[in-house]
Amino acid sequence: MARQPIEKLQGLGQTSSPSASPIDTYTGAPSTPRVTPATQLADALGTMSSAVARAEERKKAKQQEQDEIKAKGYAASFKGEEGEFLDSVKLGETYADLSTTVTATIVEDKYRNEYYQSTFQKLNNLDDDVKGDVVALETLFDSIIAETNDATTGMDFVNSGAVQGARNAINEMRREFSEFRDVKTRDLAKANTEANVYNILGKVDLSTNDGKVSAVALVNDLNEKLIQTSPFSKTEDKQQIVDALISYNKLNPESNAVSLIDSIPWLKSKETDAKLAKAGPVISQLSLQQLQDKAQEKKLLMQETLDESQQKFNQLSLDADRKGIREAMANASQLEDIALGNAIYEQGRIALASADVPVEDSLAFAASFESDLVASAIKGELSREDALAQINTNTKMRENEKQALRGKLDTIMSGNNLIAASSHTTEYNNRVGLRAGALDDMFERKLDFEFSGDLLEPQVRQIWDESVFTLIQNHVQTEGSAPEGTALRQIYNDAQDIAVRRINEYKEDMNLLMQVGTDNSQEVEELPTVTSQEEYDALPSGARYLENGNVFTKP
Repeated sequence: MARQPIEKLQGLGQTSSPSASPIDTYTGAPSTPRVTPATQLADALGTMSSAVARAEERKKAKQQEQDEIKAKGYAASFKGEEGEFLDSVKLGETYADLSTTVTATIVEDKYRNEYYQSTFQKLNNLDDDVKGDVVALETLFDSIIAETNDATTGMDFVNSGAVQGARNAINEMRREFSEFRDVKTRDLAKANTEANVYNILGKVDLSTNDGKVSAVALVNDLNEKLIQTSPFSKTEDKQQIVDALISYNKLNPESNAVSLIDSIPWLKSKETDAKLAKAGPVISQLSLQQLQDKAQEKKLLMQETLDESQQKFNQLSLDADRKGIREAMANASQLEDIALGNAIYEQGRIALASADVPVEDSLAFAASFESDLVASAIKGELSREDALAQINTNTKMRENEKQALRGKLDTIMSGNNLIAASSHTTEYNNRVGLRAGALDDMFERKLDFEFSGDLLEPQVRQIWDESVFTLIQNHVQTEGSAPEGTALRQIYNDAQDIAVRRINEYKEDMNLLMQVGTDNSQEVEELPTVTSQEEYDALPSGARYLENGNVFTKP
């Protein structure tokens, strides 16, 4: 369609000109205010009035701030009777200069904090069973809010603060309880996994192929259930099964539970290998310890059995019941435990032999045997168990004398280890030992020829030990107890006297030897040395000779 021609616009092509000229619009210069003394005074008074007003406002604001602080302190310390609250009206009456907004805020903050603290404390003290029960918790939360509303109804700002404080505590504890339930759920799931693995391993015998096959199938079934129900990831579940196998193997080292891992490919991983490498030495050590424990347990059980059989044989031997002894020996030979049977049979043989010992021979041997036991005990060479064993296994005494010795065992062992005790050596050194050693050193330095005789100190030690032993033995046999206190000191005094006599004899001999050496050392060196009876007999009467380093004259 063709476009229509545009009509001519009015004024098109015409020139326009302004309707006013500059001269027409000028109105003259602007007016300026006149400054007079009066106006200056008015301005000064106005400025002063503003400053005073601002100072008053600051003073009022500071006073209100101090009142607000006092009001907050008063509110915080307010403790009403049961059901009595500090509302904003009461607070406003006490602090009339505070605005209603300020008093309302103070009251609201007070009860928000108080109800938060009391609600938090109440929820924090709940039993774990309640914390884990979502339904019970929500019911409790609702009751707390309802009780708070009922207690503060009609007091708007008390109510709003109290309810808000209770809700804040509930929301915070709701999150904490949720985390608590998650942890409990995971802990329970982990414990159930371990219990299920233990249950599987307790049902099968892993030492057999059938047992291993059954165990693998059961572990696979367990894993399928965990995939459906476990709160853990698949990797975490698998590692928990590995942990359970390792812990079971530690508790039962002989089970070889960790060997199942080789038969279950999905249990293998670098993490599993690291755990097995760490657990392997521990399991080996535990396995060895278990073997040792079992051996010790078997030994103790065997000893209890032998103690019982020993008592039986003792009584049979005391009654001279040879038939009963033989019957017990026959029964022992039928035991499955060959070692135990042989030990009991040996007890019977000793009982038979003891029953046949003549009374006179038994009494004589028992007296000598008791002395030997006392001597061994004093020297520390005999324990109570060894003494009892020597009595029981002896075949040269009747059971009557054996029983008497068992009854005297406390007396026999009363001097045990006196000679071997450190105090024995200490007494020796302090009384005679150090002196004897010093004399050896002195004579060795003074002799101007080689001395081939025995040193003094070893001789004195032997004399000391033998003397103390004999004196202790006499005391035990006489008093029936080991010497102590004054009695033991007297024994040491007596042994010291005996040892000192030998020291004095030695000093005399050495002094003589030194004198002879000084007068005629060459002659001493040429004296014959006697080491046998034949050499002594070959010497003429009046001849001088050396024996053990000492100079003697043959009568």
